[in-house]
Amino acid sequence: MKKITLLFAFFCICGIGYSQKVYEKRVNHFTDAAASTYKLNEEQTKELRTARTTYLKTLASLDEQTKKEQITLEEKQTKTKQVNKEFKELMVKLTGQNEKELEPFFTRMREELKNL
Repeated sequence: MKKITLLFAFFCICGIGYSQKVYEKRVNHFTDAAASTYKLNEEQTKELRTARTTYLKTLASLDEQTKKEQITLEEKQTKTKQVNKEFKELMVKLTGQNEKELEPFFTRMREELKNL
């Protein structure tokens, strides 16, 4: 029984580590692509990396709250729209582009991040 428990714990830890690496890989890919596409300096890139990490953690938290029925689907949608709006506003500020000009970049990133 101890062996089964230890084996289960090992797989859980490995799974968490793997998901964090994928998560970090996606954040880094998005940030690096934005930095090279929009010629962001080091400070802007760092700010974007922090914002992107916060953005994804917030979305994951909203998903979890919805699954646990702590918030309704409508509340999740409202909060998700707000989080998206705030992130896009930051991208506009950092890149100097408007939302319409950023849309092709976001579309490209959605496709690329699906495959990571």
